[in-house]
Amino acid sequence: MRAPLVTLAFAIVVASACRPIDVTPVTAVLDASVALGLAGSIAMTTIAGEGPECVTLTPECTAAPCAARVEVAVSAACPLALGASAGGTVILDGSWADENTGTFTPDLTSMVGIEDGAVQLTLGAVVLTRDEDDVTVVFAEQAMEADDSGNADADVDQQGWLVTVHLGGTADDPTDDILELSGAGQSAAAESGSDDSAAVRQLAIALTRTDPTCRQNPVSGSATVSDVGDASGEETSLLFHEECDGEADVLVSSADPTKIGSSVPLGYPGE
Repeated sequence: MRAPLVTLAFAIVVASACRPIDVTPVTAVLDASVALGLAGSIAMTTIAGEGPECVTLTPECTAAPCAARVEVAVSAACPLALGASAGGTVILDGSWADENTGTFTPDLTSMVGIEDGAVQLTLGAVVLTRDEDDVTVVFAEQAMEADDSGNADADVDQQGWLVTVHLGGTADDPTDDILELSGAGQSAAAESGSDDSAAVRQLAIALTRTDPTCRQNPVSGSATVSDVGDASGEETSLLFHEECDGEADVLVSSADPTKIGSSVPLGYPGE
């Protein structure tokens, strides 16, 4: 099990000959995105009087405009889109301008993820909007520090992510929600161990989609991790597939070219 997850970041390890492909940069973003997607969609349905029972508002808000702490208890009734056995609480502090717009600051310190590793940062505002059956979560960050089990670290300078939650016509039931994620980020002064370093590392996730019938992996979309400031020029591209096997296909990898055309595990457990 992963240590308590504060929020997303990516710790990227520098290339070496045929080393294991590191999916941590990708899963860190996925972890935070599904947590914020769950809490954000529930915050917007709750203020409209349609939320599930797994949410608590303090103080109680019954109509916008309103300010409150939103606490969502992750459970079988309110699951994360990825990680069937994940648990904990996702917390948002902020306010709704109206039933369709809100601005919050997340606190995911009590979230339990699926791998070893921890992320620490100061996260800025998360903007929530609702358009009938869709809730959009937009978040960006600067000045992030990540530590992956003491082996790799990175200072993340800029990133921005867009998560859209499709409610499936059942605003009070998060179990059938579908999430879509796109975005990009870059890090500077990243390093692994005592000898390796890189000037700039970049991560892009495009058109990535989850399905409520599979909580082991996204069922479509792609992710690319690039090392653009190091002489090695490492790049790994993953393609998410429809099979619910907890893996992603390797399209490109200078970290381990022998893995091209095969799959790598993402680490999300099954039901």
